[in-house]
Amino acid sequence: MSEYGIFLYIPGKKYLGGFIFFLIFILKSVCYLVMGIQKRTDREKFSRLRQTLLHLASEIKGLVEPLFSDRPVIKGTVYELKRKCGKPGCKCSRGDLHRSMVVSASEGGKTRLQVIPDGFLVEVQGKVRRYQELRRVRARLGEIHRKMLKVMDQMEGMRREELSSSGKKRSGGG
Repeated sequence: MSEYGIFLYIPGKKYLGGFIFFLIFILKSVCYLVMGIQKRTDREKFSRLRQTLLHLASEIKGLVEPLFSDRPVIKGTVYELKRKCGKPGCKCSRGDLHRSMVVSASEGGKTRLQVIPDGFLVEVQGKVRRYQELRRVRARLGEIHRKMLKVMDQMEGMRREELSSSGKKRSGGG
């Protein structure tokens, strides 16, 4: 299969893949000349930038699925809290601390702890995991967005032309 996935077969004739490749090559060359990207190294760089942009766009497709879910989430982290109650004669004064599962979350700049009621630990852990996944996806989408903008700026710089004071076009080239 060719780079573009195009093969023509006519009975009694050989594959026309080479001819199709030649036509695509000519079309690409014309496009590059029209765009003002004439040096081979610039065309290759532009092609790599285009591929990078396509790769980043396809990564976004795979990331957004958790954002479409309507399942509830809980902000925070689940962990076990061990503490003394302060009552004299309690088992905790001898080292056997009281244990409870809590969700720790920041609200308005302050860390808040909420005790998880008995029987709800697994459910709360699932909701917290979904929240953390949403935050990871959001952070990754931000990174991808910044990379895409950088690539688009580079592509624009390679395509940009300016008019000189004499009225002739000048290539931006970066």
